[in-house]
Amino acid sequence: MRTIKKSDKIEALSPKFRDPFVFTLRAPSAMLAYVEDEIRDAGFTTHIKRKGAFKDTLTTTLPLARQLWLACDWEAKPLAAQAIVKAHELVHMNQERVLGTGAYIAQYANARGRWVLEMQAYAVSILAGRALGLDMSGEPKRVAASMWNKYGPWFLFREKAITGPTMAVLGAV
Repeated sequence: MRTIKKSDKIEALSPKFRDPFVFTLRAPSAMLAYVEDEIRDAGFTTHIKRKGAFKDTLTTTLPLARQLWLACDWEAKPLAAQAIVKAHELVHMNQERVLGTGAYIAQYANARGRWVLEMQAYAVSILAGRALGLDMSGEPKRVAASMWNKYGPWFLFREKAITGPTMAVLGAV
């Protein structure tokens, strides 16, 4: 795994995903295997949430514990969906490594900081989906609406968040 300097903020997107090699992996199983190797190399363990656990339908990265918790229905998801979600979570692992655990948690704890971190991760999700041959054209608008509903960025009106910066970032991917 490549070492990243904290001063190199652009690499927070994820050094491996800036390497076009990952996007040449057209088979979901190949992309999933690649991403899983990177997650292991980053020192994270993977677990599946049990049904009824807190937010059991969401996949979550816990940087302090070095754990990736997968949604309770994980094994029923298609391989392409698994590859895309794990690629998204790998971005968060790399963000934490670049920023440091404390700074990552502090940034994720506020709406504006979380928006920045999530936009980087969703951009990779969209690129991974496209590489797998999936139609991701509706994804920027879905993500923009989801970001507003989940995180409610106080710094933007809802309509502006959905049509403005979020769409600009994800639409340019």
